[in-house]
Amino acid sequence: HYSPAVILAKQPSDELTLKLLMVSAGFGASSESNLHIDVTLKCQTYIRQVILFLTTLEQNGQVTLPVVEQEMVQLLDNIIIFNPPDVDIQKRHMSLSSLFVEVLMLLNNATVTTAESLRLSLRNWIESKVHCPLVLPMLTAACQSLASVRHMAQTTEACITAFFKEGGSSDQYSGWGPILVSLQVPELTTEEFLQECILLGSYLTLYVYILQRLNIEQTSANEWKILSVLISWIQQVFPSSTNDEAKLFLWWHKT
Repeated sequence: HYSPAVILAKQPSDELTLKLLMVSAGFGASSESNLHIDVTLKCQTYIRQVILFLTTLEQNGQVTLPVVEQEMVQLLDNIIIFNPPDVDIQKRHMSLSSLFVEVLMLLNNATVTTAESLRLSLRNWIESKVHCPLVLPMLTAACQSLASVRHMAQTTEACITAFFKEGGSSDQYSGWGPILVSLQVPELTTEEFLQECILLGSYLTLYVYILQRLNIEQTSANEWKILSVLISWIQQVFPSSTNDEAKLFLWWHKT
């Protein structure tokens, strides 16, 4: 029953209300509080409500773009310090991914101009703040929630780049294996997504897709099929930097 403007915390009472809601959800709570099994669900509900309020304010012209960006980044920051109660690695991955999904819905529901600015803010946030292994649930969330294949292609590339920036944090998160599992390209928009990756230079994302296809069917016929796809892609790409050229060496290695 709160007004959407409560998230802007312009009044002391609004600020207090927001802090109480955050603590109730599990953000900023003690580690003992996070042992409750439903804490992820509470956080998810809180984020969903904040995103709904932000969307309402943005669509009605009641909030500026910098404020929307600031609120989105704050939610993302809260997620990366959130400690799910799950011990199992896969369950922790899905818990964090479910929270990122809620935040990314903001890009789907915002006006076109705002959504593009938020996409840039998201990429900058990934590049500056997210490291292995937290980048993996963000990668999965991007595939599951972003309605724009353009936004999806740019975000997945940023995630994969961030994953390898520090060479992985441990043996458990080294190599391409974790990325292969985390990238989940929607089947209904696969071709559109791949073409957008080619146009945007999301070469690491395309390489991961190739590895996934090779792992699914390890036959000579499938290898020849993948080889023809790679040759087609190579004819379409125009690397714009030495970094892009380095990524393409991965493709050529597969040919």
